[in-house]
Amino acid sequence: MSLETSTQHAHAVLRAAHDASYRYPPDFGGFSAEVDLTDGQQRGHGRIVASSPRAVEVCLPGVSTDLAEWVKQTLASELMHRWPRPYEAGDGRYQLVLEQAPEHPLGDCIRLLDDPFHSSYRVRNGVITLVAREIGDEAFHIITLVREPGPDGRWLPTHYVVVFHDRATGQIRRTSVHEAQYTVVDGVALPERMREVTTSPTGLVVREMRLHNHQRLPRSQGVPAA
Repeated sequence: MSLETSTQHAHAVLRAAHDASYRYPPDFGGFSAEVDLTDGQQRGHGRIVASSPRAVEVCLPGVSTDLAEWVKQTLASELMHRWPRPYEAGDGRYQLVLEQAPEHPLGDCIRLLDDPFHSSYRVRNGVITLVAREIGDEAFHIITLVREPGPDGRWLPTHYVVVFHDRATGQIRRTSVHEAQYTVVDGVALPERMREVTTSPTGLVVREMRLHNHQRLPRSQGVPAA
């Protein structure tokens, strides 16, 4: 492994990887859809309106608070990762260092030196393969296993794993396996099916939602991600 100290070079690598990841078009204002969901014990049907990463409304009569919150948080995370935002407003704000690792299965490591979450990425063949962050007493790794091209050719992760650790001990707290399928509505890839399987010391939890009758919202109803 060799250390590349040129921040400019590290930014060029990370910017290219970000540009290769699918994002919504600039005029995207969110979407609404009907949703069917289950966790193996209960089933529900309702409607969601997602006008920005911070404005996801769910109407799921008869569904437990935990399951409804999972729908809300999962869709908020999806919008956050796809919302149109210039590179300079995100990771482009930080000082970077690139650790070249041509033999590593997940590729080179890019560390954000002044990011409050101590974030780092792995990049291989021009795409992000791993994201690592620390929040509070917890650290997590997101490892992308499978990706597919979106409607404009940029990549969408369809199978990925999130592993959560205790920051102090490194002990694994829980692991979540995610599967996502998308449908194209008016030229935009929107979630059609999302499944999460989480294992932890308390057991196994499986949740799935299927969305249909999508409708795009006009940009005037959306607000930019903060």
